[in-house]
Amino acid sequence: MIKFTRTNNLLRRLFFLCAFALLGTFSLKAQVAISGSAGGTLNGTTYTNLGAAFVAINSGGSQAGSNIVITINADVTETGNDSLAQGNWTTLTINPSGARTVSGAIAAGKSLVNFNGADNVSVNGFDTGGNSLTFSNSGTSATATIKFQNDASSNTISNCSILGSNTTATSGTIVFGSGASTGNDGNTINSCTISSVGSNLPINAIYSSGTSASVDNSGNTISNCNINDYWNATASSCAILLASTVANSSNSFTISGNKFYQTASRTATTGQTSYIINVATGNGTSITSNIFGYSSNTATGNYTLTSGAALNTVLLQFTAIAVGGTTTTTTSIQGNTFTNFNITTAGGFAIGSTMAFTGIYVTGTASVNVGNTSFNTFGSTSSTGSISVIGNSSNTFSPFPTAGVTCIHLATTSSANVSNNKMGGLSSTNNASSTNTLGIWGIYNSGQITTLTIDNNTIGNSVANNMIAGASGSTTSNTSYGINMPTLSGSGAGTALTITNNTIQNFTNISNSTTATLRAIATITGTTIGTVNISNNIIHDLMCNSRLTSAASSAAFAAQGILLGYGVNPVVSGNTIYKIADTSNFIGTSSIIVGAIGVSGGVSPIIFNNKIYGLSNATTGVTATAPPVVTGIAIISTTTKDSIYNNMISLGNYNGLNDVTSRCIIGIWARHGAAPDPIDYVFHNTVDIHGTLTTGALNSFCLLRGDLSTATVRVQTIFTKNNIFTNTRTGGTGKYY
Repeated sequence: MIKFTRTNNLLRRLFFLCAFALLGTFSLKAQVAISGSAGGTLNGTTYTNLGAAFVAINSGGSQAGSNIVITINADVTETGNDSLAQGNWTTLTINPSGARTVSGAIAAGKSLVNFNGADNVSVNGFDTGGNSLTFSNSGTSATATIKFQNDASSNTISNCSILGSNTTATSGTIVFGSGASTGNDGNTINSCTISSVGSNLPINAIYSSGTSASVDNSGNTISNCNINDYWNATASSCAILLASTVANSSNSFTISGNKFYQTASRTATTGQTSYIINVATGNGTSITSNIFGYSSNTATGNYTLTSGAALNTVLLQFTAIAVGGTTTTTTSIQGNTFTNFNITTAGGFAIGSTMAFTGIYVTGTASVNVGNTSFNTFGSTSSTGSISVIGNSSNTFSPFPTAGVTCIHLATTSSANVSNNKMGGLSSTNNASSTNTLGIWGIYNSGQITTLTIDNNTIGNSVANNMIAGASGSTTSNTSYGINMPTLSGSGAGTALTITNNTIQNFTNISNSTTATLRAIATITGTTIGTVNISNNIIHDLMCNSRLTSAASSAAFAAQGILLGYGVNPVVSGNTIYKIADTSNFIGTSSIIVGAIGVSGGVSPIIFNNKIYGLSNATTGVTATAPPVVTGIAIISTTTKDSIYNNMISLGNYNGLNDVTSRCIIGIWARHGAAPDPIDYVFHNTVDIHGTLTTGALNSFCLLRGDLSTATVRVQTIFTKNNIFTNTRTGGTGKYY
């Protein structure tokens, strides 16, 4: 009896062991299931991973009219050997059951999930608890997590976590690859998290390079995603790279509503430019309503980059959006926010290159609209320090001038409309050991652009000194501009520059250098072909600590509202310019000048209906031949003539800004001194000079022909008519004309 019982127990245990073994086998086979197949031959069959399910569907015959569903019931491991080919199903949906991970360490040349010509596939990671489907590829060399190739089109991936670690510059976590006849078109990546596998960061989060301009990847959408932790310490990295390997092979992408950030500080060990979006080639890209910056998707922390220990040699440059190549359809950049960046780098960048921080950089023949339908925000509209650059090098890099922060840099030979954008809360400085300082440039053109409209932008928010450049006590070079247009194309009479209705305010340059400058609007060295219109801008509360001495042949002053250098019949009209100051407190014979409008070039400029007041200069002069100067409108050189009429100028004392010590004040200054000398037509202006001088012997003038030098006599012709000139200045021993 006892023997029989023991035998039964052994049989019972053997039965349960077999049952558990069968159950385990069934669980493995049930990891991926297919339903909805047209012929039913695939329905009810289960597969060990997603690749095996793809192979079964590829070989399962016609799926015409079917709505196939692939359900991922457990975590699965992929080899990257299998892909989903083109089929004739109506829809194919991939869903998780529970929180599931599809993972693998995929070898070079392969991808974790490959849509190889497949169309109309929907991958939706939503299950209970949010994004519950994760695709994770820990392979590091020339491998992708998800790839579209051979005309894979009209597919959607949403609510998934897509992770990668690829370090090859010509690949990415998500790849839009080569096409067969039409390209990989109309695909959507929506509401996904695109990030790294642990601390192994991918060099590109999303990469696209099509076959040709006709077999291109087009109409793809990246929307509402959290894209983070893409970086390489020794090479350029991108969140989204539309590569220039094949010209115009990635077109009409829509990049909208995404958040781009770095969850930890990133360090470059070799010189490089890091990007967020790099449209290296392509037509008609739309980049709208994205947030660039922070260290999280909840708008906290800073996007922090540094050039590490080798600060004297590593030039780290950063560009949020780069647009380049040969394009025929305009790229639109609207409604984006660039904020909470903190960049530390060696201090010095060549003119024409990207700067330490650049918000938008446009090159080649790309045509762009920036903010004309929905404004972009750079920094903050209400605070300080939202974008900060620190130059941290004791080496001197050249050439100067340089910019630490440039919001919009145009280097294209095509056209651009830059309108309605808001910039503020910007800081660009150097640390105590650095011999370089870095300026701030709001909008900058270094290209031979054909048509450029800059309208209704606000550069500097309402907080005092919210735009601050340089370093206190620094004697190194630093130039800052609200709008800097040093060049304009001379390719034809159709060339046009329009700068209208902009506000430039609360902007400070604190470098105490003999080369430092602060100018609200500058057109410096262009050709005389084309039109220039600088009208209805408001410029106020500019403060510079410069000791720049203006030569007799230059209209480039230390602190300045508008510098006009080129154009045919250029117009400067309807501008309101007030509270521009130099605070250097220099005492000596140097002619440090604060001016509202300076003219150094162009053919027959027209300057009218401008309102100028409240300029000040803290420099104290000791000689009448090279004094510090405050001037409303100064003419150095133009071709043929200049017309100055209906301007209102009030200098000497405004709202407590009383020039009480020895400065020379000049309302309208026919300074000249550089060929060709124009004829000056000065009609219907009102100039009022007032205030009380407590000490000093410098003179003041409502209208002056000459450069104040006793060695040079100006004999150019001036026609004056119907002006109202009043000079009620008192005190001191100077003369008040």
